Amino acid sequence: MAALFQLDSPVLHFGPRLPAGVRYSQRKFLLWPALMYRVVAPEVRPRRVNILQKAVLGMCRAGITFPPRIGEKLRIHADLATLILSELLQRGLIKPDGLPTPAGNEVFEDEALDMRPPVTGHVFQDPWSGDLWPRFVQRLDYAELDRRENGFPDLILGTKGKPRRE
Repeated sequence: MAALFQLDSPVLHFGPRLPAGVRYSQRKFLLWPALMYRVVAPEVRPRRVNILQKAVLGMCRAGITFPPRIGEKLRIHADLATLILSELLQRGLIKPDGLPTPAGNEVFEDEALDMRPPVTGHVFQDPWSGDLWPRFVQRLDYAELDRRENGFPDLILGTKGKPRRE
């Protein structure tokens, strides 16, 4: 793994997020190697219904409105299917007979045919554990570095007129 990271490897700066009560001057920086991958992902957007509501609404559009039958088809408990049906009814997406309203059909079609352009960004992976980190960034902010004689970098923070080394 050491061969992947050289002393001249670039360093990203995400800015410290300090816990409440910690002063800016008390922060510590940590250089942690990470594998970075460029990926294409669907654009994040607010959903009008969750995945289970969408599946149950699809069953209702197909004419399957009996909770045990919906549960059997979706491999969920009939009580959960009943709860989801009641949520859809309260939101006006299905009628009391279980068939979708025009609003329900519109929501289902919007969710099913959403063709937003994908976004390109970067994800990070811990090189030792292999865990993906919960971060997706579209723009990389590289830290300004000054390499010392021993090869280890100093972060150059602050402003051009008043730089600060960390």
